Amino acid sequence: MATHAHAAHAHHVSHSADHHGDGSGHAHHVTPAFTLRFILAILLMFTAMTVAAAQAEMFIAHTFNIALPLWVNVVIALSIATVKSVLVLLYFMHLKHDNPINGIIFIFTMIAFVIFLTFTMLDIGNRGAVDRVKLPAAVAGGSGITVYGKLPEWVDVSAKAARSNRPIIYSDKPMFVGAVDLRYAQIEAPIISKLQRPLYDARLQELLAAPPEASVQKAKTDGISIEDACKLAAFNDTLAKARDLAAPETRRLLAEEFKYAVSHGGLPHPEPRKRLEELLGPELFMSVAEHAAPSSHGGHHDGDASSTAQTSRAKKGLTQGLFEKASESSSHSAPSH
Repeated sequence: MATHAHAAHAHHVSHSADHHGDGSGHAHHVTPAFTLRFILAILLMFTAMTVAAAQAEMFIAHTFNIALPLWVNVVIALSIATVKSVLVLLYFMHLKHDNPINGIIFIFTMIAFVIFLTFTMLDIGNRGAVDRVKLPAAVAGGSGITVYGKLPEWVDVSAKAARSNRPIIYSDKPMFVGAVDLRYAQIEAPIISKLQRPLYDARLQELLAAPPEASVQKAKTDGISIEDACKLAAFNDTLAKARDLAAPETRRLLAEEFKYAVSHGGLPHPEPRKRLEELLGPELFMSVAEHAAPSSHGGHHDGDASSTAQTSRAKKGLTQGLFEKASESSSHSAPSH
């Protein structure tokens, strides 16, 4: 009886050791429950770190008026995601105790993915060297997210006061439409600064001499000084007049960039085209649209889904890059009004 029991046990062990059916002799490894719980805790901790990193970014932006570079966000997010993925693969998918050939295949797959991603980024990041029309494919803010400007440096207020008075560039618009407003603001900002400064100085002296009730109330509500509240009020009171004064020059510079864009890439998609016409005015818009590349006249009309390269670029864009000129005749600085 003992002999038969021992033989049956040996057969069971042999069968378990060859559970893959390939004669490799790799036994199925059972990860201890404590280890699995420990790895789960680590994964939850990294998930909390991901949320904390996002909240920290917003806190820094709102408290100190500092926007972290995009590459910082990418590095942090991808680093956390990579660690979590490796832990899942090693322990929950048993790659650590599996046939080594599976680990080798996985490593080479990741290397191929990194190579593919690297060449894709090199292509996208250097398209502007070939054609300036293909410069940045998107703008800050994305689709439907509010994009803010910032106060000029000569409005010397605290960071807290500046945050409470950030001008909105665009909100709740697709990025290829909002990009038109963004570019207009970028061109307009340095022009406005020159025109608004003397208006602002005069208005500020009036408000500081006798702070209005609205400024006193704003100081209490926002937790800022009355002086800062008066500065914000002076800026807002003179902004509309400065914009009116800057409008002709801003439209002229935007029209020059639009002329360059359409002569190289055809007419834009109907929605940003409509926004451009609103900003430039029908007469100036039509005078610029006459310079559109010949290919765009035959293949891109309102509602037409042409497959030409010009239309494809326009549908992706009307971005800052689409407005770049060969000659730097206009400012490309970030909006600061």
